[in-house]
Amino acid sequence: LFGRRAAEPSRNDNDQHTRVRFLDGTFEVFPEEDVTFRAVTWYRDRSDDGAVGTRTTDFDSTTDSQSIGLNSQLQFDQSVFGRRNRLVVGGDLLWEEADFTSRFEDFGTVPFVFDTDQEADRDVWGVFLNNDLNLTPDVIVSAGLRYDRDQRDGTGRSSFQGTTTVVPLDTEHSAWSPRLAVTWRALDTASLYVSWARGFRFPNLDEAFGSFASATNSILLLDPETSETFEVGGKLRMGRAEANLAFYHMEVEDEIYFDTEVDLFGRNVNLDRVRHRGIEFSSFFRPRDWLELYGSYTFDDVEIREDNLSALDGKRMTMIPRNRGTAGVRLFPGYDVEVGLNANFVGARPYLNDIADRFGNQDSYAVADVHLAWRPQLGEHLRFAVESNVYNLFDKEYSEVAGIRTDFFTFDREKRFNPSPGRNYELRVMVEVRR
Repeated sequence: LFGRRAAEPSRNDNDQHTRVRFLDGTFEVFPEEDVTFRAVTWYRDRSDDGAVGTRTTDFDSTTDSQSIGLNSQLQFDQSVFGRRNRLVVGGDLLWEEADFTSRFEDFGTVPFVFDTDQEADRDVWGVFLNNDLNLTPDVIVSAGLRYDRDQRDGTGRSSFQGTTTVVPLDTEHSAWSPRLAVTWRALDTASLYVSWARGFRFPNLDEAFGSFASATNSILLLDPETSETFEVGGKLRMGRAEANLAFYHMEVEDEIYFDTEVDLFGRNVNLDRVRHRGIEFSSFFRPRDWLELYGSYTFDDVEIREDNLSALDGKRMTMIPRNRGTAGVRLFPGYDVEVGLNANFVGARPYLNDIADRFGNQDSYAVADVHLAWRPQLGEHLRFAVESNVYNLFDKEYSEVAGIRTDFFTFDREKRFNPSPGRNYELRVMVEVRR
């Protein structure tokens, strides 16, 4: 009725402004014929400034974060006892700091003001190795091991009606993550594989702190997620066509989730056990040198199996569609030019904060994107590239994210939609130097 940018009347504007600056670089050197060293470093700066309000409430929040990362690895392609072998060893470093501030004001029957200010930093480092050994020309055994350590320090300050509370946070976690896989080339055109892995995910700064952190999250410190994954799949290659199919089953313990059922404001918690299982399929077909067709489909079934905090056993995880996919075409007319068009489909999924499944599913949507690239070779060691993308080509009105708003006094709950961007553009310029 009021258009895609309509919002409930409030004392401030309902909006969100985000600015992201990103810089990365890759360095690769070949000290010997069968040895490769590769390093990737990056810097990211992000600022978020938002306001959400009603006729009786205002909520303003600001987040400023900076992060620096480095990934390096050394690859050895050397035979072992006459068998083809590839060994990769490396490490990762991440430095991150953030500042979160927020203010919640209520102008209703019982007016109050609640301010928070959180300062946090995080250091993460990890080392890993992975080895791929050809037991026979048709059987490859892959084994890997990784160790990571995460340390977070910070201070949360909250002020309610003039009373200030300061909560320090100093946590440290570590994790081992092994993996094992076997690949069998059953035919010249087909291969099968089976894999097992233990994984992990540390809480990020936004999950550990974020809005209202000093009042809620610090009371219940988050544990890292841990997972165990089994996967089987296959690949078929036939000249100008390729198809990939995979089935996976993953059990996650202590999965991190923002639980709106645990208290009035909601907070990040660890869900005891969550099951993820699904199917992934992708393929491409290149009938001509200048034409390529491709597509993919993913089925995700994610269910909370055990939750002793909010009794959410049997509920679907929010914002995860059971069905999603893409289909597209790429054209190569020559002169180092590439043109592409693809359509993306996302199926129905539960609303962002409706883990109890009281409001059904958010509608599915489909959008189209266009890609154009020019990558001329300027010399033996130099390549230049210009890439542009037009997202949501037809300016479709849809909401990728939607949630349920709760009135803190009447406890009335209503659907609220966050409009996704209309037609938007991206331009990238790259220079690649090789020796």
